[in-house]
Amino acid sequence: MKKEKGFNEISMLQYQILRYQAAGNGPMCQSLNAKVRKLMSEANQCITRN
Repeated sequence: MKKEKGFNEISMLQYQILRYQAAGNGPMCQSLNAKVRKLMSEANQCITRN
């Protein structure tokens, strides 16, 4: 995963989570949080390898 692309995607997902929270859509927040956790773990693996 390219570092810049990954961080942009995580930022976008975090923004969407805030929007869904404001709308009261909990299940979508949970789904997006799972994606963020997955991307963060992939980013951490890439960092620790280098």
